[in-house]
Amino acid sequence: MGLIMAIQPLVQVAKNGKTARGQWMGFGPTALPEQTSPDAEPTLTAFWMCGIYNMEYIKENGTWMIKNLLYSYAFVTPFDKGWVKQPMPKNYGSFLKQPGGEPDKPPSNFQPYGPDVSEYINIKLMEREKQYS
Repeated sequence: MGLIMAIQPLVQVAKNGKTARGQWMGFGPTALPEQTSPDAEPTLTAFWMCGIYNMEYIKENGTWMIKNLLYSYAFVTPFDKGWVKQPMPKNYGSFLKQPGGEPDKPPSNFQPYGPDVSEYINIKLMEREKQYS
């Protein structure tokens, strides 16, 4: 279950009118299987989730289409803990793992919640502004 709302849109259309970029904040409740240990059965756990959608759009035959979408987590926290106490469960993502599918390094777009997150967001906004001005 997930009810992640896309809010605070920032969409910039390129001067040629054929492409655009957008950034949306995603926030909401979700319920995910959480595995507390490698031998334990996953249990359904309530989480709060927050992150940033970075999107690229293209206009095809007069219709805007999503060309690329990347969601970067700011936090995924158990409902009863809160994002200040536990911004990301240590085993988060265990429900997505498949045998042989473990990444060789952490994702480059992961920016967990902390004092520097707002600075990260501001830098990304300034980078986008330079590309479209």
